[in-house]
Amino acid sequence: MLALFLGKIFGAIAGVLLIRYLGAEKQGVYSYILSIVYMFGFITDFGLSALLTREVKISGEKGAKILGNSILVQAGQIAASIIFINIYGVLFEMDAAVRYDLMLASVIFTIMYMGNPFLAVLGSYEKMYLSGLVMGAASILNALLIFISIKLGFDISGIILMLGISNIFYIIMAMIICLKYAIKPVFNIEGALILNMVKMSIPFALIGLFSYVFTKVDIFMLYKIRGPQDAGYYSAVVRVLDIIIAFVMMIMGPVYPRLAYVINK
Repeated sequence: MLALFLGKIFGAIAGVLLIRYLGAEKQGVYSYILSIVYMFGFITDFGLSALLTREVKISGEKGAKILGNSILVQAGQIAASIIFINIYGVLFEMDAAVRYDLMLASVIFTIMYMGNPFLAVLGSYEKMYLSGLVMGAASILNALLIFISIKLGFDISGIILMLGISNIFYIIMAMIICLKYAIKPVFNIEGALILNMVKMSIPFALIGLFSYVFTKVDIFMLYKIRGPQDAGYYSAVVRVLDIIIAFVMMIMGPVYPRLAYVINK
């Protein structure tokens, strides 16, 4: 939990510095791009992480097979999300520079979801201190990369590419720790199992959809109506709320696996 807490602190500082560095207009563009990626995020996750935490917890020896199939489902969801984001960019984004950054972000900010199944399994095994270590280390690296990007004077594209490094680190670290301290995935593809997982994840996906729309549609609408500068000022204020929510989510992470186990019993 200490690593996760430090990661949130570093992330908060980096977020504030990034806002000051980009200025109102570029911050508005950056926040607009993130809002689109996050609004399509319900496809990327589709409730899989929450479902996997519960199912691996109660499935016993079948957990390895469930994890293997979940990884394949996650890869498919990431591909679908990238496709939909790029379709939006081609059809509705007229600014070529913004469209390029959006397409870049569609890949960089969605591939990180490949690490989520491994963290979900760590949660199932009640090794939240390890998942906290992974997220904390990734957040600290993420903040350091923002500091470096600011120092080197990178534009939005450069910042997005730099953040891709921390996302890859997150995936690799989550996978290694899961394999070492929890279970190894068994890639025995079962169509019925995958279909059942998708069906069971729909309620979680709908919750995610409503959450993403509720928290991100405001920046999207403001950008379209008032332009990037006003969206930038607004997103700078909202960033403070996001930091507070991040600390709340940090507390929720360790609670959910134990709650799922108790309810099942």
